[in-house]
Amino acid sequence: MPLSCRRVSPKMASPEPTVASDPRDWELLASLFAQGGAYRHRMGLRRFPTTEFYAPTPAGQAIRSEKEAILGRAGERHTLVTPEGHDAATEFARLLHLPAGAAVATDEAGRRAFNRQLGVVLEPDLLLVQPPDWSLVWANVCFPSRWSLEGKIQRPLMWIHDAVPNLNVELADKIGTFFARLEPGEGWRRANWGLSASALRNQHPDEPIPALEATTEPERVFIRVEDQHLVKLPGTGSVAFGIRIASFAWADVMARPTIAGFVVKKLRSMPDEITRYKGLERFISAFKEKR
Repeated sequence: MPLSCRRVSPKMASPEPTVASDPRDWELLASLFAQGGAYRHRMGLRRFPTTEFYAPTPAGQAIRSEKEAILGRAGERHTLVTPEGHDAATEFARLLHLPAGAAVATDEAGRRAFNRQLGVVLEPDLLLVQPPDWSLVWANVCFPSRWSLEGKIQRPLMWIHDAVPNLNVELADKIGTFFARLEPGEGWRRANWGLSASALRNQHPDEPIPALEATTEPERVFIRVEDQHLVKLPGTGSVAFGIRIASFAWADVMARPTIAGFVVKKLRSMPDEITRYKGLERFISAFKEKR
């Protein structure tokens, strides 16, 4: 389905918390935790059509309005552009049938204008990495999960991942092999999850998102899922990395016994270095004592 370049009014943007209600989000959560076993880094990749991942959803209008408001208020901290990244972004735009004329840019201002336009047209956030070391060359990320684009421009993926305890040790070789063998146009999907004391989509480190504490009440706990999609572009050879956010209220998850059992097992087995990295040490410590 071609995507429209219709402007979205920032006045429609809402900072209200949004929990998952789409059955497809619950299917994603169930498949994520159905992998079973103790907590560990996983690839968890499966094929998934690119057009389907980026297709409009019922929440699309609210998402796009919120993105436009964020980019208007703090665009510099949510975007990243380079000349080579712009080339990859225009190729990605053509892949999704955006008007070719929208991609014309000859200077930094034009590249930033197109970055913002593409960011508002799409519901998912988007990052682009280029070979040979898969450096980050373009990004429009309105809904980060407590991380920032700062300092990451043209940094290799392995360097970016190095901040996550044991991720490179466990997955660097697998990630490298996957990217090297990835066929152009072939879409793949995976997911990451974490916990938050907020269901707000935008959880940039500069936003006033409360921390999860030992005393945090269950009704203020949410499972936050990053639904991710990767596709290699045939022309530039860059890989487009899309991210959708879905938040699930703790009580809703615990009301589903099968999923709840898997969640509890993952949390009880989460290594201390991961809980510290995610800022969850006090909450997880109290959770383990109660269980």
